[in-house]
Amino acid sequence: MNAWTRLNRAGPFVTVIVLVAIGVFRGFTPVQTDGVDEYFDDVRLTIEAIPYRIGPWIGRDGTPSESAQRLLQPNKIMQRDYTNPSTGAQASLLIVHCGDTRDMEGHWPPNCYPRAGWDQTGPGRDDTFSLGGVVYPAKRYSFERGTSVADRSRLNIFNFFVLPGGTSAIVSDMNDVSRASQRRTTAGLGAAQIQLLIPAGMDDDAQRELIDEFTRAVEPTIRAIAQGVRRD
Repeated sequence: MNAWTRLNRAGPFVTVIVLVAIGVFRGFTPVQTDGVDEYFDDVRLTIEAIPYRIGPWIGRDGTPSESAQRLLQPNKIMQRDYTNPSTGAQASLLIVHCGDTRDMEGHWPPNCYPRAGWDQTGPGRDDTFSLGGVVYPAKRYSFERGTSVADRSRLNIFNFFVLPGGTSAIVSDMNDVSRASQRRTTAGLGAAQIQLLIPAGMDDDAQRELIDEFTRAVEPTIRAIAQGVRRD
């Protein structure tokens, strides 16, 4: 089984991992903010507008389960699997936007993937991406699973969060999300997590090119989330 086949097989249950991990205990009612419904609509529309063609990559949507959608009621979940026809390489883009920041707690790779049987290989590495000449933080994670060395499946995950509050609210650490989730004034403004599943075996230059292409493609979504509720 080659690396691309392993990644493709991983796709369907990646959404399940995310959806199961999102549900958390809610201990208070967030402050209701005027304009938040319109803000969530804007975020949802920008996610839906993410192109199916990103550079040489062609996308195909995955479908989150109906039961998970009913249980979690996220503002928007998108999983799209992309293929590079010229190389056969595959990558997946996963975006989860929760209307309540508390739903995001516990939903990050070091927590979700080990619960689904993946072994994390080393600590998450600090990483970055650039938009408009500005550098933002991210994390890079690696996981493996399988009973034998020859049949080990591998995942590389590029991950970051976006909170409302300007581009300074693009963060790589769950602690920042947790702080926002514990405040009544910010919990109801939501949060997003963006994951890019990178093919195992792709060299560093190719990984950086892939990250740059995909973060540019989702820039409108990132900025829509970060700007927060419009103040007229």
